[in-house]
Amino acid sequence: MRAGKKKVTKSHFEEAIGRVRPTVTSEMLEYYDKMERNMTSGLSGIKRNAKDFGFGMESA
Repeated sequence: MRAGKKKVTKSHFEEAIGRVRPTVTSEMLEYYDKMERNMTSGLSGIKRNAKDFGFGMESA
């Protein structure tokens, strides 16, 4: 631990957040948005019942 401290406080997190940069680029966001649209485009006809959770999706 830096500065000889043994306790992590909220101020440590706030300081760290101020030093980091985003690592996801706009190109990456666009890629994943497109992937999501492609993968979920046909799901509107699929329904899930409470009893089906954990067992996959059932076609309507």
